Amino acid sequence: MKYNIGDKVAYSVKFLRSIGEGPTSPMCHARGVITKLDKYSENFVIAKITWDKNPDGMLPDGVNTFNLAKVPGSKTVREDGTVGTVQPNAAFCAC
Repeated sequence: MKYNIGDKVAYSVKFLRSIGEGPTSPMCHARGVITKLDKYSENFVIAKITWDKNPDGMLPDGVNTFNLAKVPGSKTVREDGTVGTVQPNAAFCAC
């Protein structure tokens, strides 16, 4: 999935399950906006994120985009430059 600066994101369900985080975890409820993208290779991109809430500074400001999902209902810019709405998807943690 391609990400853009300004996209609203959360940790993906797959990532949260892989590290044993459940529905009561602050990581499950974390939402943020991508402010910068650092591309190291085609498959390795670190997104700098400004989190809506970051209790005790526990959430990192840099996250591999492989571990993210776009928040459904948020606006996103498509590759052709048009603006669209992110549709619900199984990768997003709706907890």
